[in-house]
Amino acid sequence: MLTKNGFMYFFRRDKFLRPIVVVNVAKIKNFTGDELEGLVPTVSYLMTYVIQKALIPGKAETMVTIIDLNGVSMTQIPVKALKKFLQSSQTNFRGRSYKTFILNANMLIRGSFGIIKAMIDEFSA
Repeated sequence: MLTKNGFMYFFRRDKFLRPIVVVNVAKIKNFTGDELEGLVPTVSYLMTYVIQKALIPGKAETMVTIIDLNGVSMTQIPVKALKKFLQSSQTNFRGRSYKTFILNANMLIRGSFGIIKAMIDEFSA
């Protein structure tokens, strides 16, 4: 079950009460075909849960996303899985992300951020 895998979890709130969503890419890189197919419905379920239970209408209507690349090299980044994740988030949860931070990115990944940014629409970026 993907919800018990730990690839995505929620960690406290920032000082403006926005929930913090953490995506662990190291756990996504090992997904098999069946798990990749279940990625979009699982992300949709988890994001809907956050919207219903963690967001505060009128105070905190967006969330902060942290993408953790610890233990992932440039060649190990699961592009297909991340693309599905981003497409699902942009389509179903448009405007819900306040900021996205990428942690533990090596120099090559930082230099390639332009490619990743091209997959994110301007409104979500």
